[in-house]
Amino acid sequence: MERVYNPKEIEQKWQKIWDDEKAFAASDDYSKPKYYALVEFPYPSKVTLSCALTLPEGYEVEEIPHTQVIKTEDGKLQCKYAIQRNRNNVIVNYTFILSSSVVPSEYYGQLQQIWNKAVEMNQALIVLKKELPKD
Repeated sequence: MERVYNPKEIEQKWQKIWDDEKAFAASDDYSKPKYYALVEFPYPSKVTLSCALTLPEGYEVEEIPHTQVIKTEDGKLQCKYAIQRNRNNVIVNYTFILSSSVVPSEYYGQLQQIWNKAVEMNQALIVLKKELPKD
């Protein structure tokens, strides 16, 4: 006999089990020893993070950082950082692309360099100037 998937029944059952067992509970217990957890990425993976900043009234963008792309030597991992102006908004976009489902340990150093560069790019300044009043 074939069972039919009943989401109300099955999901409710497993949600209760997970809640009772605290299966997804996290703690900040710093007394535990450090360990490395393998990171799994879906294949292929492309994630874009966007943030829109609204300029204060009476200000305009004088200077924004240039678009940058950083990637591994073979291009399997890359990060693109772009800032665009749109009227009184500044839009910041990060796009992370992974074109492989497996990241060998040899890539960890390059992955760390890409991440460090992304953090550095995030600290780039957007220069604003106050508009002169129109007479």
